[in-house]
Amino acid sequence: MKLRKNCLILIPALIALCLVTSCIFGEKKSFISLSAVDSLGFKTDRYEIGSIIDLKYHWDKLYILDQRLNQLLVFNEKDLNFVGIIGKKGKGPGEFIEPMNLGFTSQDTLLVIDLGNGRLQYLDLEGNYLYSRKSVGFWSISQYKDQMFMNKFAALPDAGIYSIEQDSTCLIFDAVSFFNKQNYTEIKQMFFTFTAYEKGFVVSFIFNKRVILLSNDGLVINPELDLPEFEYPNFNPGKAAAYGKGFLLPVKTFPSQDKVETSEYYVIEYDKNGNINNVFALPLGKEYFLEGFCSTGEYFYLSDFMEAIVYKFPIIKE
Repeated sequence: MKLRKNCLILIPALIALCLVTSCIFGEKKSFISLSAVDSLGFKTDRYEIGSIIDLKYHWDKLYILDQRLNQLLVFNEKDLNFVGIIGKKGKGPGEFIEPMNLGFTSQDTLLVIDLGNGRLQYLDLEGNYLYSRKSVGFWSISQYKDQMFMNKFAALPDAGIYSIEQDSTCLIFDAVSFFNKQNYTEIKQMFFTFTAYEKGFVVSFIFNKRVILLSNDGLVINPELDLPEFEYPNFNPGKAAAYGKGFLLPVKTFPSQDKVETSEYYVIEYDKNGNINNVFALPLGKEYFLEGFCSTGEYFYLSDFMEAIVYKFPIIKE
């Protein structure tokens, strides 16, 4: 009887422990806890990071776009050794005012959305100015293989996702028509970010708690991406990153709007069809910036919004 009594006490305790330490979904995969293997501090005797607005990986380099200090910092991705700084505040060639995003063309040209100067600046990989073109409303860049895409701000009458080829643009996803069909009337509902991947595009409506998948032609193929059953009911999806033929999606979860300080962060690995493969739980106590997110294939990078520190996390397979 004593053994049975002890078992009855232990069984609920074990169940409770399982509920706390893991969240079961789909094929019953548990969350994988990750720890950073390296990081970049916000200030050394060689550089200073003010406010990170974008992260990109290209070849063997990590690029950090700093909006507050109007500069682009370059690091070796393998060891995170500092390489140099591109740009400074100004209106001249190779200078920026509130740069918004960066990308790389198929010709290995560096492209920066120079928001404050209303232009797209094209530089070589050493940071030398090549040319620029006028830009109205473009604010985010994504590329997949040799194709480059940009989106226009949701409040504009021509909001959407565009393919970019040299000096020409072509509308792929008409966001305005989509907003009208969904009865989105507030800017907060419309605000979105996107990423190109093997099958099309991952579109995150950051404040609308929604992620959709588009085909390469801009058609909706998944109107509501599946998410794991998180402990907290509220979430904000970030900007995805292409990974293999699928993608990685960073997510912030929190109990309520007045308790965001207890937020939990995850990165979800999906296959190309939007099925969940793995869920990575990130260390607590950080305020990760989900728009500044990139992957190298073996690692992914996220920055701490408050501390301007970039963390390097390994992608672990179950």
